[in-house]
Amino acid sequence: MISAGIENSNLKQLATALEHDIRRRGLRAGDRYLTASEACKQFNASEMSVHRAMQLLAEEGYLVRQRGAGTFVGAKYEVPVDQSCPLKIVHVVMSMDCQRIATLSAELLVQQLGLAMPDVSVDIHYIPEYDSLRHLERIVSGIPEANRPKEGVILIRSSRSMQLLIEESGLPAVVFGSIHPGVTKLSSIDMNQFEVGRLMARHALDAGRTRLILFMRDDWREGDNAVFSGVMQELAADGIGPDAFNLYCIPPESDYIAEKVRMVLSRECEPFALICRTHTYADAAEKVIYEMKKKDSVLLISGGGRRLIGTRYPYVTPEICIEDQVQILGRMLMGHASQAESGVKNQIVPAQFVCP
Repeated sequence: MISAGIENSNLKQLATALEHDIRRRGLRAGDRYLTASEACKQFNASEMSVHRAMQLLAEEGYLVRQRGAGTFVGAKYEVPVDQSCPLKIVHVVMSMDCQRIATLSAELLVQQLGLAMPDVSVDIHYIPEYDSLRHLERIVSGIPEANRPKEGVILIRSSRSMQLLIEESGLPAVVFGSIHPGVTKLSSIDMNQFEVGRLMARHALDAGRTRLILFMRDDWREGDNAVFSGVMQELAADGIGPDAFNLYCIPPESDYIAEKVRMVLSRECEPFALICRTHTYADAAEKVIYEMKKKDSVLLISGGGRRLIGTRYPYVTPEICIEDQVQILGRMLMGHASQAESGVKNQIVPAQFVCP
């Protein structure tokens, strides 16, 4: 992470964006990176700002700048290899809708897990939400008994039954997302979802919006419960009852979201805050709000989870970027597979509020 001692917030934001871009590309120490001119165009920044941000990254070991030769990835991206880890294959299991919901692409997963586990093959399995358990059973049963110490599983946004199945299988496994009640043997990493809900509601209330509309997923998981609890706590703290908000559980489909936003806008007379579970909901809602010229009466807030450049609405994002979280998850899995780590580790990533 970029040093917290930098006083210039714009410079820090640009340096962080550059550092995240290096991770997103899956670059390693010694690889050539963007020229200052290329970075100016990609990040819509001045040449002076880019030079200062790159120099900052060079001072912290993220980049190496060689006059006349170019800019290269620094030693911060050296990948330590754990020779004791028996893993050869990692099965990443996620629903077909997960990319839209969690902003996790197969490319990002393969790149970042490759940085954490350079000698491990990554297999991505997209499974239908309606029949996820049966498909997961097929994946597990397809792993020969002799290969089990060499193959691990990463579950992304998984149901309780899926987590219990993997727990009972004995395979090395970790979870990206919240752990369900009753699951006691799986390690995980997730943003503090309770804080996500609390921060969104607090921003709305501080802005004078005592009328809240919540757009949540139609398929709730443990993290969604935590978000909702965070919202409710802030409302209760200000003495606002449940009649001050409406809750809509809708699928993450742009057309459906847009239609629901139009319906809400046609019914609501007073200014309100529209709190969206993810950027998928917020992006679709924003288009309709601007289309209907309602941006002054609707305060749009997203619990998106990933820092986005150019976003106009406020949102909550983890203090550790998604790329780094995936790498942490990979190292967790390696630790369990090599038995270098004992016990369950559930890492909760602090949430932070961003006002563009």
